[in-house]
Amino acid sequence: MTVDAIHALSQLRSEPLGRLQIEIADRIIVTKLDEAGDHDVARLLATLRTLNPGAAFLGAVKGSETPLPAFEGTQPEVIPDLSGEPDRPPIFPTRIVIDDTIDWTAFSVWLSALLHARGNDVVRVKGVVHTPAGRLLVQTVRKIVQSPEILPQEDDDLAREDNIIVVIGRGYAAEDLVLSLHHFAGTAPFEQERVAK
Repeated sequence: MTVDAIHALSQLRSEPLGRLQIEIADRIIVTKLDEAGDHDVARLLATLRTLNPGAAFLGAVKGSETPLPAFEGTQPEVIPDLSGEPDRPPIFPTRIVIDDTIDWTAFSVWLSALLHARGNDVVRVKGVVHTPAGRLLVQTVRKIVQSPEILPQEDDDLAREDNIIVVIGRGYAAEDLVLSLHHFAGTAPFEQERVAK
């Protein structure tokens, strides 16, 4: 499984499912090593080792294997016991099509408002949307919006399925996300589908 070097510790403090995934993984690939400091990565690795002493650990930057910093002797993060937490609704993905009726500015403000209001329920958002600046990769983790990345134009762009975002979260209805976007943008709802788990 992959683990985000920047956001993993905050997820492990609050998300029982994330912990379970770490505990049962055979191999853990820590990503975004170029964006996190060695001290923070070492603390994350020590914490992961505590949760799963038998897993193999690898590092990666943009899909390429990268050496991990040494972490022997580093103190792991003290993460709270979540066993007494009330049961939470299941996490599920929702696929939302961003069609031409939705203005890029309206979409970006809607996304910011959604994360502000429901950021603890929205675990992740990811997708590629067309903007005046070009094809833009949009990614969030909880309430944190990662720096948008302009993607290069490719010869097979016409075959790509862009203008789609996937919202992964819990505690809301998939249909309500679509309706809120269209209400906010002042447009009529379009077809949306819930992604198979």
